[in-house]
Amino acid sequence: MSTSDPAADPPSPASGNVSASALRTVTAVVQVESPQVVRYKIFVRHPGDAAFSEAASGTDPGGCHPLAELPPQSEVGASFNIAGTPNTAYRIRFGCEVDGTPLPATPITGTTDPNGADARRTTVTIP
Repeated sequence: MSTSDPAADPPSPASGNVSASALRTVTAVVQVESPQVVRYKIFVRHPGDAAFSEAASGTDPGGCHPLAELPPQSEVGASFNIAGTPNTAYRIRFGCEVDGTPLPATPITGTTDPNGADARRTTVTIP
């Protein structure tokens, strides 16, 4: 899990000076594998940028979100808000496809609090 908070960073413009041949076609993939209600946002940060820019959002059951072509070492971050029955386990998978090839998905697991809520964040670096 990332220690930065993609949701807290304001948007910034994409970094320049990357040749078109180095750009990677990236799709973010979210799969909600439990019955909770999940709302999420996906963010992108180009190498050298200080802040993330919001790129997509969605709800359960998840989906595929084509992102802009990104240079290597870009980061794709996701923030998840989970709601459901108090004190119940949840499972979400977050990953990226790069040029059509899936990167290993990150499992996001936890248990809702006594109010039935939780929030998680993660980041994937594009090779």
